[in-house]
Amino acid sequence: CGGAPQKIAYLAEAAWRARGVRGAVDIDFCTATPGIFACPTYKVALEAIMAEKGIQAHVKTNLVEVDGDARTASFELEGGELITKEFDFLHVTPPMSAPEFIKKSSIANAAGFVDVDRETCQHNVYPNIYSLGDCSSLPTSKTYSAISSQAPAVVYNVLSHLQGKPDAATAAYKGYTACPVLIGDNKLMLAEFNGYTMDATPTFAPFIDQ
Repeated sequence: CGGAPQKIAYLAEAAWRARGVRGAVDIDFCTATPGIFACPTYKVALEAIMAEKGIQAHVKTNLVEVDGDARTASFELEGGELITKEFDFLHVTPPMSAPEFIKKSSIANAAGFVDVDRETCQHNVYPNIYSLGDCSSLPTSKTYSAISSQAPAVVYNVLSHLQGKPDAATAAYKGYTACPVLIGDNKLMLAEFNGYTMDATPTFAPFIDQ
């Protein structure tokens, strides 16, 4: 979920502001990705929120080392340059991966996820294997919302195979996903989008600005 790493920045900012110490705190959000959010619509909205809250965003800034005793964190920039930042409080969201037993198995792709078709969720080599959710190779944001859309397709296709009708296993997942981003002050941005096309797909609009 693209919102998971940055939720703490908004919540911490709100907490420090409520305690009257916000002016004494500098907040930096560093991400190895090229933007703070993959979907352009929500990226622009979240950039505006960060600017409003005085949170400094640093993209293409990959955490490579933490020295807890010295309270320093080292980051690699896009060109390979290493920089070091001092911190009093550090919140780290580690890179996501499938479990080792999957990564090292023959069903995984080069990235270590179960290698499946992006629509049917069927394995690209072994037709009796299906995968969805966090361990699958589906190129979309890995969230509960995505799984809830993938599950009906997987159920239909698995049942088709079990019923001896593999050619009928054509149900397709089309890429829907959603990231609930807590932005502090008891507010939440529900970022609904298609993880394949990166188009925003808000279901509450125009009734609610989500």
